[in-house]
Parts: sequence; structure tokens; C-alpha cells
Amino acid sequence: MLINTDLASAQSGPAASSKGPPTTEPVPVLVSWIKCSTEGGTCLYPAGTQNVRYGANNKYFTKSIANGAAGNIGCQNQVWSDPIPGIRKTCDYTMTKP
Repeated sequence: MLINTDLASAQSGPAASSKGPPTTEPVPVLVSWIKCSTEGGTCLYPAGTQNVRYGANNKYFTKSIANGAAGNIGCQNQVWSDPIPGIRKTCDYTMTKP
């Protein structure tokens, strides 16, 4: 998607070409989280995983997964710390796009 907020560069003629091509901005992508464990269990995530998070109610700790490798991580306070005390938490992961 092309985003151009500079009105002068959107006009035709020499003024437009002197500013160079318009810039492109990345389009925000909504992240879909896939639940992999409840608190106290182990999250098994497949190859292609980007991030794993632990928490609840929009309070999460997140870890990036190197190279999108498959693996597992404990879904417990001893591994992550407690992002929201007194609330039952889950682990979730995100996948890379093919």
C-alpha cells in the first residue's frame, strides 16, 4: 500500500518529480495468537513460530523465538515471572506467514 501525505508530491509536473518517488509504509498486520497451554503446563510451538507470550487480560510477557524454530517453554511464573498476579494465565504463540 502506498501512503503519501505530502500534497506537493502528489501533484503532477516538475515539482512532483523533483521530490523523488513517494515512500511506502508497512501496513499494520493484526496478530493472531494461538493458545498452546494453560498456566502450569508446557507450551509446544511448531517451526515458524515468531513469538510466545504468557499472561492474561492484555497483560503479557513476550519472548521472540530465534529462527522460528520449533520447541517448548514452560507456561508458569517460575519461567516468565508473573505479569498479572492472582489471575489464571495462558501461553500463546504467533506464526510467520508462508
